[in-house]
Amino acid sequence: MKKRKLKRNELILTMKVFPLHSDTDEPFNRYIEIPSRASLFDLAETIIDSIGFDFDHSFGFYSDFKKPFKSVTGYELFADSGEKGKYPGVKKTIIEDAFPGTGYAMLFYFDYGDGWQFPVKVWGARIADEEDVGKTFPILVKSAGEAPEQYPDYDETYEEDDDENSTGGEAEIRVKLTDKERKLILDHAFEENSLIARLKTAESKDGIIIVKYSPDDLSGLTGFIAGEANHAENKALQKKLDTLYEKLDDLLAEYE
Repeated sequence: MKKRKLKRNELILTMKVFPLHSDTDEPFNRYIEIPSRASLFDLAETIIDSIGFDFDHSFGFYSDFKKPFKSVTGYELFADSGEKGKYPGVKKTIIEDAFPGTGYAMLFYFDYGDGWQFPVKVWGARIADEEDVGKTFPILVKSAGEAPEQYPDYDETYEEDDDENSTGGEAEIRVKLTDKERKLILDHAFEENSLIARLKTAESKDGIIIVKYSPDDLSGLTGFIAGEANHAENKALQKKLDTLYEKLDDLLAEYE
């Protein structure tokens, strides 16, 4: 976001950002100070900048951490581009309206293909004083831990997965899909990633494919499908995507 200088008595929020899931013993976290009347779009851009990602995908904020796309409260960038959905946009929603008090948290979901999920919590609030006047905000006030790589090499990822599976690493979930279900996903995948690549290469036998995913990967795929369902203008397509979402979400719930 474009930084700006604060005025005296403006409310400053400290937002803590951390990963929903982490493969390390010391997951990263970021503490950001930002004016309370900045937009959710500004907050999202600041979060992504703080972890070193490219700000090049759609995103949303959701109140339900387990089933974000079924959240009672949510805000999505899709709405700002004119797409019809169940949630309002992020560019005209200010942070203090979406995060009503200290301790309140929402799930920041970035990139519906890869499904990056970061809880964002109001860690503190204070009134700008004389020392703040003239400073430019937002400010990254504390950073700990190394953020994950946004675009890991897919071939290396597969090799690591094979090594883990052969040595009792992260649990695998066997996902059984029909050829029609695979086609439904591939027809609406807006970008290539490791989750989609596995579907493309899976061998079909009697109209059925079996793909192995880690719980985190399956969560990302499920989130992508739910996001597509939420914004499908065709009711028949929406029903198909919703049905597939429920199937995969029930399977994922067995491993939680």
